[in-house]
Amino acid sequence: MTATTETDIAVKIEPDFMRAYLCVDADQGYSQLDVDSVLKLLEKHKVAVTDAVQSSVEKLVSLLHAGKVPNEPYLVAEGTPPEEGQDGRFEWSEELTPKQRDADSDQAVNFYEQSRIVTVKEGGVIGRIVPPVPAKAGVDVRGNSISPKGKPSEVQLMENVEVGEDGQTVTSKLAGRVKYNDFRLTVYEVLEITSDVDFETGNVDSTTDVNIRGSVQDLFVVRSSKNISVQTHVGAAALEAGENVVVRGGISGKERGRITAGGRVSAKFCDAVTVRAGGDAEIIKEVMNSEITTDGRLLLPRGSLIGGWAHARKGAEVRILGSDAGVKTILSVGVDPRIRQQVRKLEESIQKHEEAAQKIKTAVKPLMAALKRLTPSQRERATELMYEAENLQGRITELGQQKEKLIASGKPEGDPVVEVLSQLYAGVTVMVDGLATRFESERKGHIKIRKRQVENQRELILVDQLSGGVTVLPSFRYRP
Repeated sequence: MTATTETDIAVKIEPDFMRAYLCVDADQGYSQLDVDSVLKLLEKHKVAVTDAVQSSVEKLVSLLHAGKVPNEPYLVAEGTPPEEGQDGRFEWSEELTPKQRDADSDQAVNFYEQSRIVTVKEGGVIGRIVPPVPAKAGVDVRGNSISPKGKPSEVQLMENVEVGEDGQTVTSKLAGRVKYNDFRLTVYEVLEITSDVDFETGNVDSTTDVNIRGSVQDLFVVRSSKNISVQTHVGAAALEAGENVVVRGGISGKERGRITAGGRVSAKFCDAVTVRAGGDAEIIKEVMNSEITTDGRLLLPRGSLIGGWAHARKGAEVRILGSDAGVKTILSVGVDPRIRQQVRKLEESIQKHEEAAQKIKTAVKPLMAALKRLTPSQRERATELMYEAENLQGRITELGQQKEKLIASGKPEGDPVVEVLSQLYAGVTVMVDGLATRFESERKGHIKIRKRQVENQRELILVDQLSGGVTVLPSFRYRP
């Protein structure tokens, strides 16, 4: 606070100008003090004299005339802080409210219910809009306005939705999928297939969500720029979604099936199938002899991973890893070792191009030094060599950009961990950022396998979650 003294009264104003105080001296006499002189003192310090301020001054003067001198600074003026307001919100109708799982619940995880696509009939009520509460400006003790920090967000009605006469009830203009994100409410048309995808329907290629009531038979292809939902099972088929793939039954790929999703993949089981997910891969029962690659997490908290290859950039959680038959099973988290291999190949190619470019520069240097003495054919050859060197340099730059893009795409977030909840069998190889260890004997869960840095060395450790014990694992650099 800063203080200025006049007529034995000090005016103190807080740095944010939200409170002003009058400080009086107990040793001074104030019997002749009048209200107007105190108000002028406040005005001199640019304190706005409001009715409330005048009332406070009158009360203080009365106290002083009665010989009651306050022991502490007397609050004479107080500003009003701004009110930030509240964002508007959307409330789902009761029948469409997405179900959320209690994180502390012991109930089995139902990934399908959690990840269900919310759909609505034409003219159906989606929910209601609660408008934002406007923000209010404040004012400091000098009468200056204080603006709120931000403006409350308002729910925006996008495609295929409309609001009723009450200004709150929202209905859909068509049958489709409802999506609410970032204060935007939209209904997308859904392609509904009431039978199997087979010779009767042919392959499916859609720009909207695809909901298949039956199954997807062998060798058929279903593509969607949005979500694909299959109510029963998928055979040796191809599913390609820009967003999520949800299979309520299992996927029997027969080593020919493939699932590709820009977002999450959910299924009851995966058998001999290739899965590529931009989000998490959530499997209920088991993954057998498959190739799973996800930029998110691999989640089998109640399932088994047996045989094949699995890579999850952000980590993995499985109940059982491997089998008592010792089936070769590889689980990798963090940086995909296949990306490391591609980076090494790019580095080798860059080196070869650099060596070739250097040879050309060495060969053309004496020619360029004696350019005036060269014959026309020699000059033409020198120009060709320089052009070739420039092309090589351009290719080196292009390969370098590819390398950096690959490294960025494979870089993990945080500290990726392999978590085994119940059992890890012999024959399993676990990798973290390409550093691998092979288990020759089984281990009981609950355990976590992670990487740690000790001085300049990286090592893999196993942490027993029950005892807290830490075991350093023998490790090696994995090369695909």
